[in-house]
Amino acid sequence: MEEIERLIEEEELAQAQLELNKIEDKNAQWHFLQGQIYLAKKWYSEARKQFRIAVKQADPDKVNEYKTVLDELEEFSKTPEYREYKMRHFFDGFCEACCMSC
Repeated sequence: MEEIERLIEEEELAQAQLELNKIEDKNAQWHFLQGQIYLAKKWYSEARKQFRIAVKQADPDKVNEYKTVLDELEEFSKTPEYREYKMRHFFDGFCEACCMSC
């Protein structure tokens, strides 16, 4: 899993995802790494789901690390930057076409 962590750090997200997909045991660390990939892609809702699973499944020695990242994401979701991102993301999708036809 160190290789996947390195790939995420180097923003080689496609390769990190490929390597992660090869792992059959989807334990807490797997979900945490999946959350990190989603977070790097700015897929915040999906990242939150994965971090929550990681926290639930975590060994006592990792639970604080995973919880800290989840808590930081939860706090970020309360910021104006996050709300702006959500609005921009919403209007960049199909709803923009919908609004254009109104």
